[in-house]
Amino acid sequence: MLIFFVGLTAVVLVGLLSRDHDLSASQETVVTAEVNFSDAAIEMLPERIHLSRPDGEVFHHPELVRAASEGLLSEGFAIVGAFVIDELPGIGIVLLVNSGNDMSAAIYEHELAGVWAEIVSRYEDGTRCTHTTLKGTGIETREGNTLVSLPGVPLAELLARARGDRSADALMPARTADARPQFEADYAAWVAERKHHAEAAAFGGDAMDEDEPLRKAA
Repeated sequence: MLIFFVGLTAVVLVGLLSRDHDLSASQETVVTAEVNFSDAAIEMLPERIHLSRPDGEVFHHPELVRAASEGLLSEGFAIVGAFVIDELPGIGIVLLVNSGNDMSAAIYEHELAGVWAEIVSRYEDGTRCTHTTLKGTGIETREGNTLVSLPGVPLAELLARARGDRSADALMPARTADARPQFEADYAAWVAERKHHAEAAAFGGDAMDEDEPLRKAA
């Protein structure tokens, strides 16, 4: 699931919690944000995006981005790189992959909303299983995909759920070279479906149920 940032109606940022040296970086790091989208906000999003390497410092909360990166590195992820989105100023992203577990990760930072993380497992049939620390309305995933929102949990718990919830069958390999084009393609597919449902709702057709809650742990 790819979440972007027009029409923010509520934002929450939770920084680093306890710094007990007996805990790993992933166990002590929490990054959470809240983003709420209206259909009008979805319509304003570009249909495609392009990731570029930043010329200089891009992050407004570098200490949180660094802590989240270190937490994922401690869990076997490798950093692909830091990027900005050409079409959506004010957003910084760190992409990571864990080739051993066939997982991808993204750490998002928006200058207003703050920092959050997501873990993605991709499948050969084109579907995805995503676990995120983001919460909000209007952030539904595409049909056939799985989205689990776990705001406020440490990265270690987010990863444990991501590993435990997903099916291990027919996983796509997670490769450094694929991370950027997959991210751009995932966004294009997500925004196309969200715009389709917004347009259908506007004209009285079948539309996504905006009141349906995200799937969460019981």
